[in-house]
Order: sequence, then C-alpha cells, then structure tokens
Amino acid sequence: MSEQIHSPEGQPYEILESIRTRRSIRIYHPDRALPPEAVQLILEAGLRAPSSKNRHTTQFILIEDKEKLIELSYMRERGCTFLRDVPLAVVVLGSPMECPHWIADASLAAGYMQLQAWAMGIGSCWSDVEGEFTGNGQDSAEYVRNALGIPYQLEVLCILGFGYVNGEAPERPVESLKWEKIHIGAYQEPSVEG
Repeated sequence: MSEQIHSPEGQPYEILESIRTRRSIRIYHPDRALPPEAVQLILEAGLRAPSSKNRHTTQFILIEDKEKLIELSYMRERGCTFLRDVPLAVVVLGSPMECPHWIADASLAAGYMQLQAWAMGIGSCWSDVEGEFTGNGQDSAEYVRNALGIPYQLEVLCILGFGYVNGEAPERPVESLKWEKIHIGAYQEPSVEG
C-alpha cells in the first residue's frame, strides 16, 4: 500500500487513495445487490460533478432489471458482457442542444460516480456507447436509445456497471505510470536515442 497523504488537519485525502487504487472491474458478485444508500451516494456524486457554465444537463438512467442488463450487454460487438453480472448499470446521457460541451460534462459526472463507488468498496466499469457499434453494425447509441426509449435530443455517452468486486484488484505501482506524458512549460517532443 502506498503512503497516504494527509490534509493540514491530519485527515487522509481519501479521494486520492480511490484514484490510486481504482480499477475497471469486469467480474462481479452477480447476486449481491447494492444498498440504496450506496446508490444514492453514487448518484449524488454524478449530480455534483462540475459542468460547463454550471448547467448540469447530464442525465442518468438506472437499470437494475436483469433482462434489461442482458439486453444492454449486446450494445457493442465486445467489451460490455460484464453488464450481465452487475446489480446496477447507469446510462449516462448528455444534451448537445443545451450544452455544446456535453461530452466533457457527462464524462466528469461518470468519473465522479466511479470514484465515489470505489471509495465505498464498490467496483465499476465504463463501457463506451458514443462512436461504437453492435455486432451487426448498428450504431450502439441507437441500440441503447431504442432499448430504453431515450429521446433524440439526448445523446448516450456510456454505460457504467456497478457491483461488488469478485476477486482481486491490485493497485498499479507509481513506477508504471507514464510520467513521460507530463510536459513542463510547453510541449516537448520525446528524445530519440539512436
């Protein structure tokens, strides 16, 4: 476990610990439901996320019905079968007509929900919808829109699966981070040794 950083008052910065340890989880305890209080805190985190000009246009659809989760697991050719085993999925929607920065706003809300879940011991995984296609070539957003009755003025960014982790989720060592992606003052091309 990495050393924990504390606030001036001596309290640990728990969000940093969640950032350090969070992983995308694809294997869940399928029959372990999330308590309503946890779901409420996850949703509150999404609603409290920053948004362009404080508009808060992001919307969420909660899915707990097992048949609907299975149906949604087919919205991409691959990469979202984990939705079959989660007790809760949240479909994250944006409104391009209300906000040109809907993707950023919806992404922030989704990320906040994932961090809040992890801080409570609940795993999550993001499955892209925007720009993806089903196995038979249908636009994934159209598939989800039809499955959930979403009006056309809203766009579907992603579906988040939430549930209790079934297995280990080891922390990524700080040495494995791509520190070369950090630039000071201005962009610098990587040096090529030859």
